[in-house]
Amino acid sequence: MKPSLVVLAAGIGSRFGGLKQIEPVDGAGQLIIDYSIYDAMRAGFETVICVITKEIEADFRAMIGDRISRFVDLRYCFQRLDDLPAGRSVPAGRKKPWGTAHALLAARHEVSGPFAVINADDFYGASAYKAMFEFLSNRAKEGLGAMVGYKLGDTLSGNGHVARGICELDERGMLSGITERTHIVPRPGGAAYADGDDLIFVPSETIVSMNLWGFDSSFMKEAEERLSVFLDGLSGTNILTSEYFLPWVSAQLLDEKKIEIEVLERMSSANGTPNAESSQWFGITYRSDLPTVKLALSKLIESGEYPEELWQEKPLSLLEQASRFKLQGAPVHAAMHGSGLINVTSLVEDKTGKRYVMQKINSGVFKKPIAVMKNIVLALDRLKGAGLTLVPSLSGELWDVDPSGQVWRLYDYVPNSVCLQKPRTPNDMKACGKAFGEFLRSLDGIPLELIETTIANFHDAPRYFNHLKEVVKKDTMGRASKVAKELDFALSREEVAIRLSKMRDAGELPVRLVHNDAKLTNVLFDERTGDALCVIDLDTLMPGLAAHDYGEAIRYGANTAAEDEPDSSKAALSLEMAEACTEGFLKACGSMLNRAEAESLRYGAITMTLENGVRFLADYLEGDIYYRIDRESHNLDRCRSQFGLAADMERHWDEMGAMVERYWEKRD
Repeated sequence: MKPSLVVLAAGIGSRFGGLKQIEPVDGAGQLIIDYSIYDAMRAGFETVICVITKEIEADFRAMIGDRISRFVDLRYCFQRLDDLPAGRSVPAGRKKPWGTAHALLAARHEVSGPFAVINADDFYGASAYKAMFEFLSNRAKEGLGAMVGYKLGDTLSGNGHVARGICELDERGMLSGITERTHIVPRPGGAAYADGDDLIFVPSETIVSMNLWGFDSSFMKEAEERLSVFLDGLSGTNILTSEYFLPWVSAQLLDEKKIEIEVLERMSSANGTPNAESSQWFGITYRSDLPTVKLALSKLIESGEYPEELWQEKPLSLLEQASRFKLQGAPVHAAMHGSGLINVTSLVEDKTGKRYVMQKINSGVFKKPIAVMKNIVLALDRLKGAGLTLVPSLSGELWDVDPSGQVWRLYDYVPNSVCLQKPRTPNDMKACGKAFGEFLRSLDGIPLELIETTIANFHDAPRYFNHLKEVVKKDTMGRASKVAKELDFALSREEVAIRLSKMRDAGELPVRLVHNDAKLTNVLFDERTGDALCVIDLDTLMPGLAAHDYGEAIRYGANTAAEDEPDSSKAALSLEMAEACTEGFLKACGSMLNRAEAESLRYGAITMTLENGVRFLADYLEGDIYYRIDRESHNLDRCRSQFGLAADMERHWDEMGAMVERYWEKRD
């Protein structure tokens, strides 16, 4: 049975000053619940159950339900104060709703299979729904649930106190305990809540529940049985104010060892790339939170993550979209696939068992998606037999424009393939270098005037350094004094970083058709032999320098530390990995590269490293507005890791040149 989504939309929101669910959050008059249901539909949910009260039914239907019901199976359940176990009555004077677990029970007769539950006034992000739908579709069962976790520091309001479920995780990353805390207020490095006369500090990294849970339908019975236990524990003024919270029910089941709960923590990009699907929780606890929410959503709309009006056209399901291509047979299965941050990727299977990879091009990142596709078609025509095969759409083009104007493509699935996040052995780096060298050589000769620039000023080091100087001059966040060492490191190496741009502009280096994002993760490997099968993610295919592709491969694959490693002393150049990549790249390029290009390769490595470090540093100084962060110093840590790698490249500068010379001399 397909999972359903329960939306808790009955809360009065006393601190907000009105019904939270009917506050518009964008210029089109849409609400957070619109975005939640839109994201849930994209993840695969087809049935949405809204828990409301009879008092707001007419307004809710008029402002929300009537427009959404055209696109999803929308059902209503009603939370009533008197919906209590047999023999119970509402205490005299009780006006406050009974809480989130009680609200969920209002949907108990509509839920017959796995389900997710959310708050109507919280924005969780598209990938949260994808993770939950995948769990509910494949692993949910009696005794096993899931919760999407968020870091406390990302969920606080600057306008007052909040309530959060503070989580404890065991060594497996499973939820081992959860306590609902109210009156949590921000503090430097985290937050604090009152426990009697004590003020308890909680670090910002602490995982909290924002009430995005997923369970098998058996959870409803457990919640129903525990409602009486909760009511029996009330006394005094608690009778009028205490709430029956979902975290309380979950904690009881955990204590009784009746359930295990996976924590589907929101992961940040390993390479600092902004997540096109959004990575941020935000919500409206107070009316004064509204401007912040509006600004955050406007940025997501500008990035192309959401259309300005969500419900203009009914979004095609993945199966419907797949059927717009000339498959071998009718599509029978489609599900989200992979961990890409830019395009929406799904795995499709038709009735013959043949599989395909389908992608929606992110029009927020790639403003001219059809130009992207035309570039790719030109390249694949030259790369025939090299692994990637586009499937035509019913229109005859090698892409499809859906009714909402979004551009999709579909490739034959490459069997027995795997994508690596880091090299396992030097052989992986050798294969990576070989793959990009062969790619470069195969595309040599395609007239560059046939290739359209799809992202302007790509790998423009002078522009990034100029931007850094402007940011330092403004110093809007007052952080420049804290990074004097990093600024000195960067600016003292500006001439090194812009060397390639100067050589290109002077005609000393030939401009070629290059990948422009030539990292290990953009190579498919044969999972049986370890050989590289093909280069993927060709969206950034544009004129550039061979040194940029070589340099990015070294920067990503030959760093001994993670890109956001807080201890920059761990960042170093693995000469073993660098040499393997160099051998593979130069042997594959053969005689195509001239002497100046060969000598520029080590500059490509340090240029790409400095360029990324400068971009991370500038974003830190501007207040972390571009790259997603998980901690206050995240961008600074990324910057320092890159600068640590660049410094080690300098220490091994002669060796880098020698390895290039060695394999350039051996070229075919």
